[in-house]
Amino acid sequence: MILAGMAITTVAQGQAPKRTVIRAGRVLNVRTGELRANQAIVIEGDKISQISPSAEVKAAVGDTTIDLPDATLLPGLIDMHTHLTFELSSLSYEGLKISTAREALHGARNARRTLEAGFTTVRNLGAKDYADIALRDAINDGDVIGPRIVASGPAMGITGGHCDENLLPPAFHFQGGGVADGVEAVQHKVREIIKYGADVIKICATGGVLSKG
Repeated sequence: MILAGMAITTVAQGQAPKRTVIRAGRVLNVRTGELRANQAIVIEGDKISQISPSAEVKAAVGDTTIDLPDATLLPGLIDMHTHLTFELSSLSYEGLKISTAREALHGARNARRTLEAGFTTVRNLGAKDYADIALRDAINDGDVIGPRIVASGPAMGITGGHCDENLLPPAFHFQGGGVADGVEAVQHKVREIIKYGADVIKICATGGVLSKG
């Protein structure tokens, strides 16, 4: 999917386009795996209404035409496991200096990069202090550009487990936002996370790649 260098031509100046017609060199049919050449995609409002050979689609007065003769188009991709608010450079002790507000700003930048890479939906599995839920809501409200986000809020796990905060010494009593021990505590934590807007619950049942030991 190539977005750069697209040529946009408005058929009739001064009129709001009734439709958008995208003419592409190739369109991938993901159901069959077929790569179709010289196709036109017709968009009415926010929905695709037609995909046909380009020669069969005529632009009407008021339409907007986007010509992408060298591009291959395909449906938006879905990433089922992201951490948009994280920075790879701050996943160990460096991360202790990062505020929730800063993580949300990281998320805004990463969300745009993710969308521009072709991912139109992501499932974000774990974020500090519900930063991913704030990011999801900002995207839904049109304040930030990014993909649709299915957000989990803080990831759940046991005391000392993969999703606890295990880097500081005991004097700090620093605990992860999703820590819960025992059946009743887990039930309460799930209800709390849902209360604050989570779409899905992430549970860390075992250790992970960044766990100590």
